[in-house]
Amino acid sequence: MQRVCQGQVVDLETPDPRGQNLKQRPVVVLDVNEALGEFVFVAVSTQLSDPLPDGWILLPWSRDGRGTGLLEPCAAKTHWIGKAKRDDIARIRGHLSTDTMLEIMRAIKKN
Repeated sequence: MQRVCQGQVVDLETPDPRGQNLKQRPVVVLDVNEALGEFVFVAVSTQLSDPLPDGWILLPWSRDGRGTGLLEPCAAKTHWIGKAKRDDIARIRGHLSTDTMLEIMRAIKKN
């Protein structure tokens, strides 16, 4: 199994925040517990509004997926935090910069 680390953007089958609508979604890895093979994540959404709600952090993307692996405008929803097993990852897309991760972590602390 591939190593999972903070800042990775991965695809994971997970329900919405109400525990419904199970589907594969991109998430950002926040913290990893190697001993348990688990990680904590924040979900990513492409359903954006203007202005963005509090706690939503725009993420870098590109049409070719370079860097983050995100192909369209999207945001980390810092109120939507979950936990998953490393083995549940469908694929690793890419990685966020340290600056973007710091912005996400600051928004989580405000929640």
